[in-house]
Amino acid sequence: MENKKPLLPHNKWLHLPSELHEKIFALLPIAAITRCRAVCHTWRSILLSPPFLQHWARIAAPIPWFLMFRDHKFRAYSPALGTWHDIPAVNPSDHALDLTCIVASAGGLLFLSSQKKKKGSPPLLLVCNPLTKSCRILPGLSRITLIYVMGMMESGWNSYKILVAGVASSSSQELITEIYDSASGGWECQSSARLDAFQDFSGMRAVWSDGFFYCLSVPPYKLVAYDMGKRSWITLDHAQQLPALAIPNLASASLLVCRGRLVMAAKITGAAASKRVRIWEFDAQSCHWKDAIANSDPVLQEFCKCVSYFMALQRPRGLDSVCFNSWCRWRTLMYDVSQKKWHWLPEHCGRFKDMLSGLTYEPTFLARA
Repeated sequence: MENKKPLLPHNKWLHLPSELHEKIFALLPIAAITRCRAVCHTWRSILLSPPFLQHWARIAAPIPWFLMFRDHKFRAYSPALGTWHDIPAVNPSDHALDLTCIVASAGGLLFLSSQKKKKGSPPLLLVCNPLTKSCRILPGLSRITLIYVMGMMESGWNSYKILVAGVASSSSQELITEIYDSASGGWECQSSARLDAFQDFSGMRAVWSDGFFYCLSVPPYKLVAYDMGKRSWITLDHAQQLPALAIPNLASASLLVCRGRLVMAAKITGAAASKRVRIWEFDAQSCHWKDAIANSDPVLQEFCKCVSYFMALQRPRGLDSVCFNSWCRWRTLMYDVSQKKWHWLPEHCGRFKDMLSGLTYEPTFLARA
């Protein structure tokens, strides 16, 4: 049998017009594009060129990932491909860092907090795009030395703001709030408040929704919000406003953002028959919570024993999902809020089985730290 000749000789691929290369590559998923960059110098130069990035921006659809992390190990799940992908860790070579933690994501960028290896030194704050390896080390905070709350928001095209709240010293009773603006490249002290309402917020992450940074304390749960317009903190911890104060045996509560609305997901512990997941949506007009789902499906009975973390995923055309993460068997269950359907995500590599936390990340080649 004669060997069939290839439709196009191998060496002919090398002489395709660069415009055609750009159009072909731009149709690939982001994870495939990042792998293609490692094939050869020619492909890498094409995939890093401004013409390719401009063409990719015109046709690429924003499809967020679930990003999991722990101790420098990052993995992302792509709903479009149904697979997990390695994300390169960011560790600037001129700084000795330890215990990198991803605090938040916005506009295709990650906000990280890395403890310097020298004991007693304040954490190093940095913003990066792991796909382009663009990284910005933020300047030191003006007054804060002990951080309680951190958050990030997108403030415009290729611009962002970061919130950090904490105290000037361990003995201080004044909560200081500082805001970093990428446009100005500096910190601004915006407000101060009494510390007594924030004693249980050490290391908490704030989520951004409709003009406010919201954060939830460790049990007993308290909900507070920072109004960016009024530059002040407000407390929302009344029983009619926060389900956690009215429902016993609530655990693993997490704040999420779905369809642009603030959501709280939690599991109810206690007797085996009563274990279930509940999700509430916050009505900012009435400052009340309403049930989004209260599921007691048998598929969750075993899963609820180990649920440790929840994530929200904003998907194209308004389709939202909530990810339920299990620490005992490393199973991840996704709930589609719009279609009210459950499905399991594929398991990933054994070395990532102990990763417990994560967030939503929208990958892009255009965001600059």
